[in-house]
Amino acid sequence: MAERKRRSRALQLTRATQDHQQRLPKALSVEIDASLHRRFKRYCESRGLTQAQGMEQILSSLPT
Repeated sequence: MAERKRRSRALQLTRATQDHQQRLPKALSVEIDASLHRRFKRYCESRGLTQAQGMEQILSSLPT
């Protein structure tokens, strides 16, 4: 029985990492999105950038 539960959990984890929608509960995902948006908005405002310019700056700093 324990082995079956372990295999079931492993399968759930595999599916969750393959399917982006299953990684986080929807409410948590929305909360994280809202938090990131607030931080990004403050980042842009503090630097006098539009959000498009801020995104461009962030993306250009990422390694390729």
